[in-house]
Amino acid sequence: MISIVDTPPKIGFTFKFVNKFNVLDIVEKLKISNWLDFPKNSPAFHSFKESKFLSLISLKSTGIGGTLPIESVIDVEDQKLFELTKPILDELTKNHNGRVIRATFIKLPTHKKITSFNEDVIPFSRITYRFIIAIESNESIYFKVSKDLKRINNGECWELNNNLTNTIWNIGLDDLTYLIVDVMPEEYFEK
Repeated sequence: MISIVDTPPKIGFTFKFVNKFNVLDIVEKLKISNWLDFPKNSPAFHSFKESKFLSLISLKSTGIGGTLPIESVIDVEDQKLFELTKPILDELTKNHNGRVIRATFIKLPTHKKITSFNEDVIPFSRITYRFIIAIESNESIYFKVSKDLKRINNGECWELNNNLTNTIWNIGLDDLTYLIVDVMPEEYFEK
């Protein structure tokens, strides 16, 4: 098993285009889903407090002090939503030789922003791949990594450098819905 401490931060990119997925069925399913508020005891609460979420896969344990081993668990109550999202998750894990340790839908209301977040609230950010897939976006939504600003269209999947500060603004008239996926390479799991 490789040491997380010895892993250098990612450098050389802010955004990398990965693929464009058909998300129309996911859009329809999310319209009738029960969105949740972020728990106030969550380390990410400060960043995501104005958002709603639906978790598909979450970390069950992170060891002592954020160390390995970790375990993720499928925690979605809606099996149909999981089935619609699974082809995206499968492609990301296959292409990056890893396992999904977190997959969460986020809904950001109009005229709101997700404040800057980075590895302080993302355990294992040096070794995980962080993907953003726009489910419902519009021309007035901006993703920023470090100093680079980008609009992400519906269905587009981008890898973000999660060692850099990330911010999302929705200055449009419609809510933004996107999927965050964290993939950890296989070599970090105990054999």
